[in-house]
Amino acid sequence: MTPLLEQAITLLERGECQRALASLDRALAATPRDAATSALRGDALRLLNQRDAALAAYRQAAAIDPTHARALNGIGLIRTEQGRPQDGLAHHDRALALHPSFAEAHNGRGLALARLDDLPAALASFTQALTLWPNYVDALVNAGNTLRRMGRLDDALAHHQRALRLDPKSTDALYSQSGVLGALGRVDEAIALCDRALAIDPHFAPVLMRRATLLALQARHADAVVSFDQVLALPCETETFYAKAHVLRADSLRRLDRLAEAIAAYDRALALRPNFADAWVGRGIGLRSLGDFDDAIDNFAKALAINPHHIEARLSRSPLLASLGRNEESEAEARAILAIDPDNGAAYNNLGNALQRQGRMQEALRSYETAIRLVSDPTAARFNYGMCLLQSGDFARGWREYEFRGRTDGWQVGWDLAASPVWSGGTPIAGRTILLYAEQGLGDTIQFCRYAPMVAALGAKVLLGVPPVLKNLTHSLDETIDVIDVDQPVPAFDLHCSIMSLPLAFGTERATIPARVPYLSAPDDYRTKWRTILGPRRGPRIGLAWSGNDKPLGRSIPLDTIGPLVSMLPEIYCLQRDLRPSDIPALALHQGIRFFGHDLKDFSDTAALMQELDLIISIDTSVLHLAGALGRPAWGMMPFAADWRWLMDCEDSPWYPTMRLFRPRASGDWQSIIDCIRTELPPFLETIEARSSVDLRGSPR
Repeated sequence: MTPLLEQAITLLERGECQRALASLDRALAATPRDAATSALRGDALRLLNQRDAALAAYRQAAAIDPTHARALNGIGLIRTEQGRPQDGLAHHDRALALHPSFAEAHNGRGLALARLDDLPAALASFTQALTLWPNYVDALVNAGNTLRRMGRLDDALAHHQRALRLDPKSTDALYSQSGVLGALGRVDEAIALCDRALAIDPHFAPVLMRRATLLALQARHADAVVSFDQVLALPCETETFYAKAHVLRADSLRRLDRLAEAIAAYDRALALRPNFADAWVGRGIGLRSLGDFDDAIDNFAKALAINPHHIEARLSRSPLLASLGRNEESEAEARAILAIDPDNGAAYNNLGNALQRQGRMQEALRSYETAIRLVSDPTAARFNYGMCLLQSGDFARGWREYEFRGRTDGWQVGWDLAASPVWSGGTPIAGRTILLYAEQGLGDTIQFCRYAPMVAALGAKVLLGVPPVLKNLTHSLDETIDVIDVDQPVPAFDLHCSIMSLPLAFGTERATIPARVPYLSAPDDYRTKWRTILGPRRGPRIGLAWSGNDKPLGRSIPLDTIGPLVSMLPEIYCLQRDLRPSDIPALALHQGIRFFGHDLKDFSDTAALMQELDLIISIDTSVLHLAGALGRPAWGMMPFAADWRWLMDCEDSPWYPTMRLFRPRASGDWQSIIDCIRTELPPFLETIEARSSVDLRGSPR
């Protein structure tokens, strides 16, 4: 062996591949047809990630000496890395036929078999390599990686730990062990290993990617974005690698609600890999968050055209279709997932949602029960199960399951409640101070604040936290209740309970719903103000609310659709403070609609206006709840997939005795409701006019 060749081997063992390559080039200049030198040159180039040049060097060595095992093994390694593992396996087998005790060829054979997903055979090859060379670090790392893929995480960890004891500076071992620790949920330790690897090689792209991914796993998305940016700043990586980094970066941006940046990052990934299904799915989720539902569905469809078995695409598409009223399509999507993965609990949860929206309650309940059994975290499924039970009229079980809403993503209360216990009913509270608080929408607060006087009747001092727009109005509940603003600091209290949990605390059944109305009323000064604004009565006064924030989707009605109803009346009082942009041109065509806009400063204004009206016609929004709480005659226009509180099929509401519910025949069928109301309205108006004439002959109304 020449001094240059000895020097090159020493440099390779020390990891100084560039210097080794220079020595090998000089050696080849002296002896151009030396197979061993060419094969070693291939090793140096492969370690420098110059795969094409490495393959050429190995092939040159094999051309000089077809029995050169190192050259054959090198060709096998490169072919596997190039995505041709079957060809790689054939070259490793040729090398082993020549030298059965060649440990590196057994290791290479294992890599090819792992790429072919024959994990038991791959593990056997790595084990054979370790039998021949017990301290072979690469084989230990590769065996550990295979064990991880087989789900044997503890065994994988042991292999990586042994590799690091042999070579504490092995970046491959550090990288691989970080993956196992991450899978074991030991994320802080995994990140620390990534940092150790990066201290050795700051430009090791897979480690940077792993670190960024682990940060995202900890919901440290701002830090993750910075790490992904470092990944994308590195040269010499493949387009596939960069595309994946763009997608993962976009996922973190999306979770930071930086949606426009996320969409741009997904677009960069798709520019590199147009058929990257994960990018289409992430982009679709981002568009859904932006309210661009049709394009979101189209993006999910593009992902499925690339990979019909993409579970996340179908899991994302199914609930979106349901929220748009496309319930049969949503059901089909959920069933398509179950055809691929029969034990997918999330799909059963989506299926339950689709079935519930179609009114197939018993099937929906069975689907939720299956989801609860299958998923690792049944919180969302149990919350949905609770709402389905409540809608079916099973209050006893429904209220218990409805408590899981407090554990779902996005649920939060502004105050720190940890220092005091929750009151769940059943324990005496006389003489104690209890905080009752609103937790969801305005309509929920209006519906369930009725329970606050019942709590006060138990002898407790009640603090009731409500949104600012409801504060004045809820003072009318009970003069002993101290109403506070949820945006302000809360006084000291002994116990707390969400108003949404009070039906459970009081064991509410359908027959025992506290349905005495009115339980809210506008302050006198507001009543005076609105009598002045409205002026003398000229006929029946009908209030109307046709749109809201539309969350969930499908509750609002376009003003154009409701136009035939508006045209029946000389004057209608709009109970909405805000209009959707699409309704503004239509409003100009309906001169009979009195729009008050920001004169409705809070719900005391809305309540005072309602108390001057003869009938409120409203979609399912806070306006409808307020009409019911005021005891005003109200007609509710229900969507096909109505909320749980409106139960099933009935035309009345046990929560609001003065309310009548109108239900469509199919999803999106607002026209049937409008037609029904147009039929029912004339006799109602005649009754109002007759009563008005009697009132005019008698005492003022």
